[in-house]
Amino acid sequence: MVDDDILGMTYDVCIIGGGAAGLTAGIFAARRGLTTIILTKDFGGQTASTAEIENYPGFGRVEGLDLMKTFLDNALSFGCAIVYEEALSIQAVDGMYACATAARTIECLSVILAFGKTPKSLGVSNEDVFFGKGLYYSAHDPEQFRDKTVVIVGGGNSAVQTAVRLSTFAKKMYVVHRRDVFRAEKVLLSRLDSIFHIEQILNAHVTELYGSDKLEGVRIEISDKAETKEWAVDAVIVHIGLESKTALVEGLVDLAIDKRIHINAVCETSREGIFAAGDATTVPYQQIVISAGEGAKAAISAYTYVQKKKGLRALKVDWGFVG
Repeated sequence: MVDDDILGMTYDVCIIGGGAAGLTAGIFAARRGLTTIILTKDFGGQTASTAEIENYPGFGRVEGLDLMKTFLDNALSFGCAIVYEEALSIQAVDGMYACATAARTIECLSVILAFGKTPKSLGVSNEDVFFGKGLYYSAHDPEQFRDKTVVIVGGGNSAVQTAVRLSTFAKKMYVVHRRDVFRAEKVLLSRLDSIFHIEQILNAHVTELYGSDKLEGVRIEISDKAETKEWAVDAVIVHIGLESKTALVEGLVDLAIDKRIHINAVCETSREGIFAAGDATTVPYQQIVISAGEGAKAAISAYTYVQKKKGLRALKVDWGFVG
């Protein structure tokens, strides 16, 4: 929680999003003396739901949630404030910006957009009814699936990683993929094939979720067999990709055809004082280390902007000068 008196101040920078890009931006901005606040629905983004990360420099193998906790602790240690609320609007007001949630409005001199991408939904009619009641888009806590029957929907790395990770907890698992072959890396598929209580269902998709107060079962259609199956299950975890939901900034900054935010080499958007970093932008390659690096760049650019806006000189930054 953040003290109401702190929330009443004008911040140098407001960061929208609490994943790798947003938390890194918070670290770099706060460390350079900017008053910094992060608005985010939850912390960690997609990284927090990644079972095991093997390619983040300096960490070897690490759980995604643990890595993001390290990022968060680092940001807080430099004085970065965080409010767990979703940003609903951003407006330019008298040379500043107003970032509003359902509960409050944060005034700031600059904004960093780092809200990443949103998990795609199944598209079944009652999906919202069971969200959090057996239907999930991540698996932060494997223990909650102990001795459960679990369906994982998807065929990429995230889906297969989750299946492998939960296999030591769940008693029975199904991995359902709408194509005829999985898209995950070979090393992950080898691990999946070695687990006897995981059943792989290809050319299939979920058509219905059912239950009363919570999810109790699922129906799937297997297209190449013209067959429908029904299973009593405790949980469905969806990993079928991500999409850019940038309605928050439509009309505020320039967007690409696919709705990603246009940025230049130093993470500036088309609007002065608004910067962007991570998967929501046009930067190629969606990797945690890249998102973190882009968050650092956005923060340094925001720092330079704020210093100039205050009539101050931007100080020496790491191996060179900015501004």
